[in-house]
Amino acid sequence: MKLPVPLFKQPENSNDCGIVGIQMIMHYYKDIVPFGELKKQ
Repeated sequence: MKLPVPLFKQPENSNDCGIVGIQMIMHYYKDIVPFGELKKQ
């Protein structure tokens, strides 16, 4: 079974893979938060 999870890429020269992973999961559950907002938290 394949889930329709969107693909987001982390900014170049960045170690923010965890934030991007959380962003993809949140987007799947219709909780859309910009990358910059997640990084602040």
